[in-house]
Amino acid sequence: MTFQNNETAESILVGLFVCIAVWIYWTAINIFIGVKRLDFHDDVSLHKVWQSRVSEMIGMVSLYLTGHLSLFFFALPASIIILGVDSFATLLQLNILSMDDDEVDEDEDA
Repeated sequence: MTFQNNETAESILVGLFVCIAVWIYWTAINIFIGVKRLDFHDDVSLHKVWQSRVSEMIGMVSLYLTGHLSLFFFALPASIIILGVDSFATLLQLNILSMDDDEVDEDEDA
């Protein structure tokens, strides 16, 4: 699968990944500085989440294969962040991990 003969599809792919990467970086910065809060929604379908991740991976491979290496390496950390967040959310939704609001008291550990 190549986009070498279709410059319009290639331009759309490049524009899409620039927007996604900038949006993810902007959101991550806002979460880190405390302006935005990250919430977990357990009503999201895992099929849709992982379909979008696979589509993103295919897009990343297409960027690499069409020679857009600078954009590939610009968007790669954003893809890794999204993959980590979705993996964590999947583990929470499958009850492999749990989020408790209870804080561990240091006196009980001693």
